[in-house]
Amino acid sequence: MFIALLIIAITLTAFSDDRVGVAIVAASPQDVATAGSHIRIQFNAPMNRDNTTVRLRLEPAVPGTFFWEDDATMLFDPATSLQPGQDYHVIFEAGADSMNGRKVLRDYNFTFTVRQPRIVYIAPGANDIDNIWLTDAINPAEARQLTHSETGVIDFDVSPDGSQIAYTERSADTLRATIMLLDVESGTVRQLVNCPDSDCQRPAWRPDGRTIAYERVGFNEARNEENGLVEVSRVWMIDLTESPPVTFPLFANADILGRAPRWSPDGRRIAMFDSGRSAIVLYDFAVDDFGAVPSRNAVTGVFSPDGDKLLFPESAFQGSNQASSFLQLADLESRQFLRLSEDNAPYNDGFSVWHPDGETLTVARQYRDERWTAGYQLYTMRIDDLTAEPLLIDPNYALGFFAWDPSGETIVMQRVPVAAQSGTFNRQISPEVWTFHPQSGTLRQLATNAFHPRWLP
Repeated sequence: MFIALLIIAITLTAFSDDRVGVAIVAASPQDVATAGSHIRIQFNAPMNRDNTTVRLRLEPAVPGTFFWEDDATMLFDPATSLQPGQDYHVIFEAGADSMNGRKVLRDYNFTFTVRQPRIVYIAPGANDIDNIWLTDAINPAEARQLTHSETGVIDFDVSPDGSQIAYTERSADTLRATIMLLDVESGTVRQLVNCPDSDCQRPAWRPDGRTIAYERVGFNEARNEENGLVEVSRVWMIDLTESPPVTFPLFANADILGRAPRWSPDGRRIAMFDSGRSAIVLYDFAVDDFGAVPSRNAVTGVFSPDGDKLLFPESAFQGSNQASSFLQLADLESRQFLRLSEDNAPYNDGFSVWHPDGETLTVARQYRDERWTAGYQLYTMRIDDLTAEPLLIDPNYALGFFAWDPSGETIVMQRVPVAAQSGTFNRQISPEVWTFHPQSGTLRQLATNAFHPRWLP
């Protein structure tokens, strides 16, 4: 009798489990998202991955790729930035199988709106110590201080989803540069790496948000090259999926130097400048391929939106040792180079970025002829025919760093007023942060005595 009842109980339990099915215990983003957000769904059971990913879609449709944190947590990574102001509807259809045979029995839907991107920059706070500030691109009066470093913030990079900022500050005890991690919403800060005998700086987030590359400058070694003493700098990685995060050198070969790491938008490649080789070093994770692009300018360059090309400035001399700078485009697939300006051109091209459309470049250019200005000005260059048109010309200002928002509609800039109100040269120069909306022509000052602006998705 007991055995019969036990069999009935087991049968009813199995039937009940099958009726209950697999539950979704967490899903994000809920309500509000950023332009770089992932879609994350967590189940209460390990899932059949192929049968699960095919049941997720977004309306409006968004291309992208799937990856898994573990067997029960699925993430969808959009291939392009989500559009600010757009409402997205996430639909997960019933029918996905778990590894134990149970199914998701009901559709699961949720909606979120992508917020407008904000801007972060470095500016002095209390006691004139540089810290990171956050502002709205429309209402700069509402700027607020995010970090409260006692030694000052040196540099930073924003996570792809805008939720965290990795930044460099000096340890108050050792004065060595170290990398910290800030949670933007909560304000909590934690140390990512400990560098007692090195400077650890220039963090760069991988587009999937799971890894940070950074520059580690050693003080206990030095190298004598033909041109003198060379700073020993290597690129290291921080694996954020581990708890606590784990750090390790990118290359086991200690002879491969590198600084100022930069990721391709798809995360497949990483670039850095190797001062020992006088070259941009490139590593392709997908095929385990290592290469180098000769360069005199000691600048890493920027990847195209598809990750297959690298844009970087180069130097040349034109009679009487007059130096000029021009742009080079390296095709990483065909391994061919294209110079983007004619020989003996009457201008210098400096810092440049790709427009998000992938068809044009935004170039900092300074003419040496009758069009000369005291600083670099902003131009748009087409990739197909290399023609350039003025985007923003203001002789009273010199242009520094700049970056487009994810939509490609507004550019944030670091500018320096080189001319005073009287029209004379400005001897009290301090950088300022501005935005420019080319379609409307709106130019807005966000902050004075501020620099290194970045978009926060």
